Amino acid sequence: MNMLVNKGLLQKKRGLGMFVKQGAREQIVLERRAAFYQDYLVPLLKEAEYLELTQADLIAMLQQEEREQDDV
Repeated sequence: MNMLVNKGLLQKKRGLGMFVKQGAREQIVLERRAAFYQDYLVPLLKEAEYLELTQADLIAMLQQEEREQDDV
């Protein structure tokens, strides 16, 4: 809980408890997007380069997955 307070996501109100601060969700989403880029996209792009996959190949794979998910 203290970590969330230190990050500015929670606010302590003495005698009342903890409350989520306005804008907390947006801050979390921004942090997770940055982590997603570093943790998933950078390794994916390195592997794609090794496999000689083009940007068009990757887009086609994403579109194929999206179509398959729509069929489920």
